[in-house]
Amino acid sequence: VWKPEPLGPETCGKMAEAQNTADPMEVDGGAYAPGQLQEVVQKEGFLGPVTAMFWDSKEHVLLAGRGCDILILDFDRVCLGSLRPFQEGRVHVIKSQSRSNRKLLVAASSEKHVTLSEVHFSDESQKTLLSKATVGKLPLLEDWVLDLQLLRPSSDGGSDSSSWELLAVGLAHNTVEIWNWVSSSKISTCRCETNPLLCSLAFFGDTPDILKVACGGFTREVLCWRVQAAAAPARIEHRLRGHTGVIHCVKWRADGKLLISASEDRCVRVWEAEAGPDQGPIPALQQSHVLWGHSARIWDCRIWRDVVVSSSEDGTGRVYRLGAATEGATSTTERPVESLAVLKGHQGKHVWRCEVCAVGDEWKAATGGNDAAI
Repeated sequence: VWKPEPLGPETCGKMAEAQNTADPMEVDGGAYAPGQLQEVVQKEGFLGPVTAMFWDSKEHVLLAGRGCDILILDFDRVCLGSLRPFQEGRVHVIKSQSRSNRKLLVAASSEKHVTLSEVHFSDESQKTLLSKATVGKLPLLEDWVLDLQLLRPSSDGGSDSSSWELLAVGLAHNTVEIWNWVSSSKISTCRCETNPLLCSLAFFGDTPDILKVACGGFTREVLCWRVQAAAAPARIEHRLRGHTGVIHCVKWRADGKLLISASEDRCVRVWEAEAGPDQGPIPALQQSHVLWGHSARIWDCRIWRDVVVSSSEDGTGRVYRLGAATEGATSTTERPVESLAVLKGHQGKHVWRCEVCAVGDEWKAATGGNDAAI
């Protein structure tokens, strides 16, 4: 998307001189031929596939990656502004953390690059974007980034504005790096005992000592393991099998008691634990629900309480409600699922991203497609 920009007096003067010459003249980086009317345009934004989404429930804003830009929208779908954390490429991962004084820390990745930005909102009921700035950037990483997680230094630390100085980076060959993004220094690297090529990786936990990983890819199984400070490779604690195709997305619920995975086999599988993860081993997970309805590969999925949202190659999003166990059901019995809605509106194939967020006692869902629409 390009916006015409009026020519300044100096440029107009140079162009007037060019009319009296026989040869083209270089003006502000462009060649202007005699008698030729020229117009300067300014790049305003990129209209392309939506490749990342994150809903910040505290500041009530939706962050959506489109090209190398991040759009900032409020719950009334008003665009408050945008960030440009990268000069090229596409934003693949967005995570944010609210700080004091209405400031939002935004971590974003594009391929092997990671940038951190800070945006400041007004205190009025009519939210406006006051300022934005890049506050940190990591060196070029060795592998593609699949997930980011802002961390506090320890479990007993506060959540003040200065405490979210650590960043966990999940890489595509089952490796996690912990960085201090303020100083751009790497603190530790934890490699899993197996290093398959992954399509998705998801963190659970907000401190290094309780950080858990669920990941999936071409092996068609979900791997669960804990990030550790020891030099020895981390051991896989659970292998969740059931999918018959490549796993494109894995996500934890906020309490860690449910894990969902989406695959090219056209279903979302829900894995349930008896208790949420803590500093000890990851509790055993059992498949509790299988969600069907899409007619093509599923690219993304999210869960909030008992609501699951998914997006697919078939051009739609779907919303499900997870049912409770019926009387007499065993731990291996699949539970009922209610299909709440089919989200239509995108043009063509591929709804790449989806998000779900609480608004009081209700929830809102958002989808981002290959058609650039949100």
